[in-house]
Amino acid sequence: MAKEAKEYFSNVDRHHIIFKYDSIKDDLAIQLAFNSALSDDRKDWIKWHTEDINQRREQNLPADYLFKKDTKQINFNDFINKELVLFSKPSTERAIPSIMDVLKPDQRKIMFVCFTKSLICEIKVAQLAGKVAENSDYHHDEQSLTNTIVGLA
Repeated sequence: MAKEAKEYFSNVDRHHIIFKYDSIKDDLAIQLAFNSALSDDRKDWIKWHTEDINQRREQNLPADYLFKKDTKQINFNDFINKELVLFSKPSTERAIPSIMDVLKPDQRKIMFVCFTKSLICEIKVAQLAGKVAENSDYHHDEQSLTNTIVGLA
C-alpha cells in the first residue's frame, strides 16, 4: 500500500483530471445517475452496459476505458457513462439481499466468519469487525461493517 501511495503521489499531476461541462448531455447523464425518479431508467442503463461489456468480451474487443495516461480533461457524460456505471452494478448488488439466504454480501461475510471461527461467546462489535475484515476479503468502510454487525444483532 505504501509503495502504491508513493507511486501515485510521485506523479500527482497525471492523476489530476478536470471535469468539463460540454452540453445538455452532461445534465441528462447526471439526472440518470442520481435522480431517484429515474430508477427504472437507471436499471436499463446498468443492464445495457453489462450486456455491452459481455459482448465486447465475447468478440475479443478491448474494454472501453475512459482514463488513459495522457487524459487531462473529461466531460460529465463520459465519466458517468463509462466510469460511474462500473461502480453502479456492484453497488446495486451489495444493496439487494439474495433470494437464496436473504442476506446481502456484507451480512454473508459476517455470518461466514462467525461460523468458520466458531464464535459462540460474546465479543465486542469492533473485534468482530476486525475478524471479518481480516478473514473475508472485506474492502469497504469499517464503520459500514460495524453498522451491519449491529443490524444483524
